[in-house]
Amino acid sequence: MAIACYTKKMQPILFAAVLTVSGILMGVLSQYPPQPFECLSLIEAVGHNFCQLTGQSDFLKFNFITCLVECRNDDFYLGLPFNISNPDIIIECPNGVKKNLTIWKSRWDERRVKAINDLCKK
Repeated sequence: MAIACYTKKMQPILFAAVLTVSGILMGVLSQYPPQPFECLSLIEAVGHNFCQLTGQSDFLKFNFITCLVECRNDDFYLGLPFNISNPDIIIECPNGVKKNLTIWKSRWDERRVKAINDLCKK
């Protein structure tokens, strides 16, 4: 009787443990978005520059639904430098998309340097 009662109490715990472990092994619970995310890290770098240069504190997130960069004080949003029909391409990060995002990041890095130099002159 005591073993049957103990087993019934352990079933939900065991079930939750199995779900958690399988989720971690599959990468669902351990990371969002899934690794690798080279394109997303390029978007985040641009987001940091954009948000700071526009006085909106710092980068908050890339919205996969609207495909816009959002800042902490979101007065303005920044879209990608090209149109995409499927946001999954950001996760897949094919070479053409990665190249476009790398160029975009370089331009925003240049803007940041120029803004700092212009502000320091005054």
